[in-house]
Amino acid sequence: PHSNFPPRIKNSRQQIQVKEGETVHLPCTAEGYPVPSYQWFQQDGSKFRNIQPNGRIDIHMGTLMLTPSRVWDTGQYVCVVNNSMGEQRVKTKLLVTAPLSVLVLPESIKVQDGQTVVMNCSITGYPVQSIVWLRNQRPLLANNRVHYLTREVLEISPVLREDKGMYQCFVSNEFESAQASRALSLGDDPPGFSSTFSSEILAPDASVSLKCVATGSPLPQITWFLDGAPINENLRFRIGDFVTNDGYVNSFVNITSLRTEDGGIYKCVARNAVATLSHWARLNIYGSPYVKPMNNVSVLVGDTFELSCPYAGYPIDSVTWHKGGLSLPQSGRQTVHPNGTLFIQDMEKKSDEGAYSCIATNNKGESYSEEINVKVLVPPVISPFVFPPNLREGMRITITCSILDGDLPIRISWLKNNSSLVQEDNMVIENNNEFSSTLFLKEVRFKDKGNYTCLAKNNAASTNYTAEMVVNVPPKWKIAPTDKSVVFGDAVVMDCQAEGYPHPRTWWEISDGSALHNFKTISSNSHIQTLENGSLVIRDVDVEDSKFYMCQATNGIGAGLTKVVAVKVHVAAHFKRSFQSHIWKKGETAKLQCEAHGENPLQISWSKDNQPLNFATNARYEVTEERDEEHGMLTSHMTIHSLDRHDSVIFTCLAKNSFGSDETKIQVIVQEPPDSPTNILATSTGSRIVTLTWSQLYSGNSPITAYKIQHKAATDSWDETFETLTLQASNTRATITNLRPVTDYHIRILAKNKLGWSDPSTVVHITTGEEVPEAPPNNVKAIAESSRTIKVTWEPPKPELRNGVLKGYYVGYKIHTSNEPFVYKTVERLQEVVLYNLKRATRYSIKVMSFNGKGSGPSSEELVVETLKNDPPITPQLKIVATTYTSIKLSWTNTEKQHNIITGYFIYYKKQYGTWEERQTLSDQESYTFRDLFCGSQYHFYLVAYNSAGKGENSDVVAAKTQGDVPKAPKRQAFLSINATSVSIHLTTWQSNGCPINFFVIQYKPHLQPEWILVSNNIVSEQKTVIISDLNTGSWYTLLVTAHNDVGPTEAEYVFSTLTLEGATVPPISALDVPRPALYKSLSIVVPSGCAVVVLFVIIIVACVVVKRRRHFDSVPGR
Repeated sequence: PHSNFPPRIKNSRQQIQVKEGETVHLPCTAEGYPVPSYQWFQQDGSKFRNIQPNGRIDIHMGTLMLTPSRVWDTGQYVCVVNNSMGEQRVKTKLLVTAPLSVLVLPESIKVQDGQTVVMNCSITGYPVQSIVWLRNQRPLLANNRVHYLTREVLEISPVLREDKGMYQCFVSNEFESAQASRALSLGDDPPGFSSTFSSEILAPDASVSLKCVATGSPLPQITWFLDGAPINENLRFRIGDFVTNDGYVNSFVNITSLRTEDGGIYKCVARNAVATLSHWARLNIYGSPYVKPMNNVSVLVGDTFELSCPYAGYPIDSVTWHKGGLSLPQSGRQTVHPNGTLFIQDMEKKSDEGAYSCIATNNKGESYSEEINVKVLVPPVISPFVFPPNLREGMRITITCSILDGDLPIRISWLKNNSSLVQEDNMVIENNNEFSSTLFLKEVRFKDKGNYTCLAKNNAASTNYTAEMVVNVPPKWKIAPTDKSVVFGDAVVMDCQAEGYPHPRTWWEISDGSALHNFKTISSNSHIQTLENGSLVIRDVDVEDSKFYMCQATNGIGAGLTKVVAVKVHVAAHFKRSFQSHIWKKGETAKLQCEAHGENPLQISWSKDNQPLNFATNARYEVTEERDEEHGMLTSHMTIHSLDRHDSVIFTCLAKNSFGSDETKIQVIVQEPPDSPTNILATSTGSRIVTLTWSQLYSGNSPITAYKIQHKAATDSWDETFETLTLQASNTRATITNLRPVTDYHIRILAKNKLGWSDPSTVVHITTGEEVPEAPPNNVKAIAESSRTIKVTWEPPKPELRNGVLKGYYVGYKIHTSNEPFVYKTVERLQEVVLYNLKRATRYSIKVMSFNGKGSGPSSEELVVETLKNDPPITPQLKIVATTYTSIKLSWTNTEKQHNIITGYFIYYKKQYGTWEERQTLSDQESYTFRDLFCGSQYHFYLVAYNSAGKGENSDVVAAKTQGDVPKAPKRQAFLSINATSVSIHLTTWQSNGCPINFFVIQYKPHLQPEWILVSNNIVSEQKTVIISDLNTGSWYTLLVTAHNDVGPTEAEYVFSTLTLEGATVPPISALDVPRPALYKSLSIVVPSGCAVVVLFVIIIVACVVVKRRRHFDSVPGR
């Protein structure tokens, strides 16, 4: 026998990480009794999604398997294990990773200045923990123009010139990183003028404004020049600019108080990163000729020289140039234009150097001249040099840089690969004279190769000449190959790199067999491949790859390099089968076998659900081993006795040796009848139908083939009767029909696989819903009570046909011969109704139907009832006319119309708290006297008129009291005669108050004695005197006398004292001389009487309420 205990989870993982596409196992193995059930949920915040097996998801013995895994499987998983003793749950965090890949979109980004650009960092892979944007390799920070719409989306608005460059998106997680880049370029526009100034002729002291308007992308900058010299602001010259909203740069020069010397060529220059554009025009100011001073200039020999004469004044007839007193031009290389511009081509030092004069003349013979000195400079000219073509390491070399021409002084220096050459022990630089420099290398080395430049500078210019020195070097090992040991199936890389110049060619050869001969060149294929860097790669190494390999390198300089290395292949422990699956039935014995191969020594260990097996503590598990040293094989046999469902797991056989390990998995499937279905829910409940869903948590490791749904009424026994619905295994949803409304049912479900049926599930209790009644009311009766009313009565349908709680009835009626629809009257709770306002002597069809919360049921059969021709009469109101001690006279007045003739009257009367009695009179009588009544008593009366149609309604009840009152007690002096031992009581002294006294009750007691002494409780009034004797002399007594008549009793209490033997009175104890009501009666009388009065009062109130709610008196005779 098992002892019950709650589930205890024995095997689980807090965190699991896999690559996308791999199979993932989330273990959740528990023990408990009864055998626990498993449920898996995926947690999303506070919500839990129940995981159901499908084509990719399977749950086996508590282990959740995802095949293959997907990135979206990442998340928190909860395994819930429960049985009837309790529940335990465990959480497992699953991370499914995928390689990161990044692409920045769009692929081409070229925008105009001021536009908006959006870049998207498109990412594949998981997880993504960090996204960083860089611009030109610097972090890109958000500002008022740079916005991160999301981590992946970057927006720049508006784009400025500074935004162009290379944008990079770096994506990373804790395992890897990836990046992509995209260049942002701007569509530049060269400057363009939309408005310029033109030439003008102005008078002195006038003012002028010159304006240039330009546009471009980027916006151009505008500068101003006069005769080639920048314009500087002063008191008369003002320069300004502004930019319009549509991107136009407006620049202007304002000149006030013009002078003759302000004349000349004005130029505006618009410049941006794309191009430079200029516009010029001449401004002439009236006045005598004037030439602005000119700065001396230097020109390189051979260049073309242009010089404009900065003259002013207006009008000017001529502008001429002179040199050495001669007017130019003097040769074909010289040209003078009418506007005063001088051109000289191919400048020569001897003929063109010197002073030049510009002379401006007007028509009045006035002239003005200015002089400028032109110096012609000669740059250095280097004689070409070359290095010997077959230069090798260890040789010596001398190179001289000679200057053929150039102005002195000339400075000579050397560069190597565009860097200054520094002298060292092996390298010497000698400057023989001011025209040459010599470079000496005592021993040429490979590192000396490169581009050597001779740089010559003077005041005119800097020139250079470059020659390449090539140093040939025989091959030598940069990385020499070495012997390798590799495990079977792995990959091996053998590096072989040589250096030299020219760069050596490297290749591999392989031996034919295990001997050092018959080498063959290796041709690359999928198994063995020579890389570009010279390394040799062998993938999936096999035992046959244990050979000698030779690497050779040569570049035609020297003998070349050769080295032979060996590759030794070791066989790691491995299995030829990676997975097996076996099926047994519960209770059988399972035998598992795994066969490992590899180099000795081999070791094998077993685990169950990734937990090591301890064979010493589990007697059901046995293991034996067989070794085959010759063939490198170890076989392990494991036997499992008395299989149960906890053995339905994956067993792992792990083999190890010095070179590696491998594992094979053996799935054990233990089959048994399935567990009972669980989570049975009534998803939809009707009045005669219910829809069920359920879960099948454990199938017994065999497909479910069928389900049985059994149900019965809650009052029945499972041993007696139940109904069964059988379904195919694909359904976990069923609908039960043909149920009774508003009925309690018990439902249970059984599951079946090929091994048999499960136990019944936990019984589910359901109650079907309401339905309209299925039967009409019973015993429907209709009686015409008058010419305009019909009373209808009925009984409800049988309880089993009501189909719910009845809320009321619909009573339908119409004239029998009419085609009009029935008129319905709703009646709640009651089972009768009076139909009013009907037609006299008319036949009516009447039917009744009941209704509940779902609606109305069928109607009863139609009853046909005819209203009366005449109505019962209206009963007159009853009045009290007169009363005496023994009679009461009543009267009434007949006011009934001629249609309802009164035949007679019934008069009902009763004494208060009595029963009703009946008297009958004729119709012509309008009064009646009741005689022989009790004196002083209360009576009640009501009247009922009748005719051939029946009795009318009862009149109101009236009450009257006959004359008379309770007896009146006499005074003590008249009532009592006292002596020493007795007292005489004179009953005739009592007054009857109109109602004869029926009897007396007399009691007495000595003073201070609690109990009364009864003389008699029925002393008739005819007995005139009563004597109480044997009293004590000289003692005080209290006398209590009660007189009864028809009205009621009167009590009187008297205190008296007997006389002494001498006839004297005793001292008084009270001054009471008159009779008084007995206010201090014994509690034994007061308490019961008070209780009786209270009970009677409550009964009267209840009776009044009932009478008021009912319109008739059920207990009245003649009803």
